[in-house]
Amino acid sequence: MPELVFHFDGADMRFQRDKYMIYEPEEGLFCSAIVGTDGLSILGNYQQQDMHILYDLKANVLSFVPANCDRF
Repeated sequence: MPELVFHFDGADMRFQRDKYMIYEPEEGLFCSAIVGTDGLSILGNYQQQDMHILYDLKANVLSFVPANCDRF
């Protein structure tokens, strides 16, 4: 499956398959870990795993970088 990319003004947030698809081995199926909503969009905690995310409210800026959070 291809990489998933969210396009923001000034940056692209890229996700590998394991951050947006869940494998169900008993059925041999992949399921989307992203669901649609009416109105407000939410970046889920499944996609935020292994990401350092900073919300700078004063500057009105969102920044993010991939991280290996299971390492010290």
